[in-house]
Amino acid sequence: MPQRLVGLVGLLLVLVYEVQAQGEVVFSIDDRPVDRTEFAYQQAKSNLSEKAFRSAYIDYKLKVREAESQGLDTTATFKAQYSFYSHRLLKLLLVDERKLMEEERRIMSRIQRRMKSTEWVKAAHVSIDLPQQADRSLENRAKKWMDSVYTTLREGADFNLLVEQYAEEGGVHPAGFCVRAEELPWLPIDKYLKEWTERWIYLEKDKVSEPFFSPKGIHIVKWSDKSSTVSFELLKPSVDEYIERLGDANPAVDKESVTLWRQGNLELLERKYPTLKLRLRELYDGLLVTALDRRYTGDMILEDASLERYFVQHRERYKREPRYRGAIIRSKRKKVGKSIKKRLKKLPMENWQDAFDQIVTDRGRSWATMELGIFEFGKNAAVDKLIFKCGDYRPDPSMPYTVVVGKKMKRDIDDYREVKAQLIRDFQSDYEERLFKQLREKYRVKINGYD
Repeated sequence: MPQRLVGLVGLLLVLVYEVQAQGEVVFSIDDRPVDRTEFAYQQAKSNLSEKAFRSAYIDYKLKVREAESQGLDTTATFKAQYSFYSHRLLKLLLVDERKLMEEERRIMSRIQRRMKSTEWVKAAHVSIDLPQQADRSLENRAKKWMDSVYTTLREGADFNLLVEQYAEEGGVHPAGFCVRAEELPWLPIDKYLKEWTERWIYLEKDKVSEPFFSPKGIHIVKWSDKSSTVSFELLKPSVDEYIERLGDANPAVDKESVTLWRQGNLELLERKYPTLKLRLRELYDGLLVTALDRRYTGDMILEDASLERYFVQHRERYKREPRYRGAIIRSKRKKVGKSIKKRLKKLPMENWQDAFDQIVTDRGRSWATMELGIFEFGKNAAVDKLIFKCGDYRPDPSMPYTVVVGKKMKRDIDDYREVKAQLIRDFQSDYEERLFKQLREKYRVKINGYD
């Protein structure tokens, strides 16, 4: 996809409303109609009935209308996002997949012929680019920094992780030199610098070289694999990158469509790609709704103080499931269970296990068992029956008598962080409920010609 097409994508910011499809209007918001074609295209992606989807889609379009009224479609961020994603969308449409695969295979065939006469290497490196006439001071600083990297590697640091780290940091080092770090695709060995390949003669697989100079700078290198044959799947990323760089010369690009796009002839372009306008409309709307939601909820949700205030205002919504903290005592004889319960009630709960162990040591373990912990409603039949008075509990015939000792835990939640995920969902839901009410009052909604 030629890069200069990206600038033309902005034309759709103006034309996307002007180029309206002809057909039945399902509903309109002020002067903005939604026709049957768009409505059916979006409804087909949902599992909702027409009536339910229409209500949801009206709310969605109200958000789009509000975002436009706030000028969110004119911001630099929106325009950049729209340009980027519409470029990707157009690339999918304007590149002929069959021709692309043919070109990939043609290039791969050429590569395979070349493979017969050369070796291929998969390598990675950390390098400092230096001009050939670099002053001695710059060379010394670069060598010192690279020596420190090599020392780190000798001490056990992972080379691949270092490459990722330096690749992310990238750019100009504070000491005044440029650092590059990357894992390279499969390349024929004669594509590498002579100084690199000379090191590989003596370097074992996955071992790193000492820092060394070349006409390009100073390097630490590693090779991870060598082969006389490389599969198409492994080479495909490099092949695709090469094809992308061809631009207009890419034989897979539909040149007729590119010409229509450059001329701004959307009518003919849409005849060729019927879903183009719908997909661009979907992208435009989605970016605006995201921007509007972020404006009203994004920053607040990131602030714990806002969530805590919301929690305090709606504390009654948030309750724990009923729980019981204590012990379940099962015994062969009724008196044994009761005596153990009486003994435990006089002690702090943290001492119950020790006390029970002492009792059963004296009497014998075959007389009783104890289950200690926090029991949620619905998770233990004995607690459900004896404490929450529900369910069906049938004692083990070998231990037919059951008693419980402990207390119900309070259901109130004191710390909003216990229900933070639910708070965020509720916060967003309340925001949308208020917003949709305001927007339906602010904008005129007509459905099938009726208010």
